[in-house]
Amino acid sequence: MESNMLIRTFSHSSILVPDNPGKTMGERLRYARCANGWSIVYLSQLSGVSATTISCLERGIHGAALSNIRRFAEVLDVSIEFLGCFENLPQKTLGQKIKKVRLLQGLQLNEFAALVGVDSKTVRSWERDDRIPSGRPSVVLNEILKALPPSPSI
Repeated sequence: MESNMLIRTFSHSSILVPDNPGKTMGERLRYARCANGWSIVYLSQLSGVSATTISCLERGIHGAALSNIRRFAEVLDVSIEFLGCFENLPQKTLGQKIKKVRLLQGLQLNEFAALVGVDSKTVRSWERDDRIPSGRPSVVLNEILKALPPSPSI
C-alpha cells in the first residue's frame, strides 16, 4: 500500500483515500469521491458527467467547467470553494475580487451579470480590470463583495 494513502474497506470493495485533499481540483475531486467510497463510474452516474471526463479531471489532464464543479460539489456534498480550489485565487485587484466572489458563489458570467444587472461582457471587463464598475451596478457589487473572505496574510 502506498504511504500517502489510507485504505477504507466497504462492504463491496476497498477504496484508497489520499491522506490530504490536495491542492488541485482533480486531487480534491478524487479525495471527495474516495472519501464517499465511490468509484468513478458511480460518480459519473450520479453527476451525469462521463467517467472518462472524471478520470481526466482527477489526473489533471484538463480543467473542469464551472457547471461540472457545481454538479460534483452538490453530489459529493462539498463546497464549491473546496472543490474548485477557489480559496487560492488572488484578490489584490478589484477585478480579481469580482472573479473570486463570482466563483465562490458558483456563478457563471451570465448568472453573475444578471444578479448585478449588467451584460456578461461588462463583468468580464471588470474581472480583467479593463473597466471599473459605476452607478447602480457598483452599489450592488459592493454588497456582494462583502461576502468575500479577507485575503490570507503571508
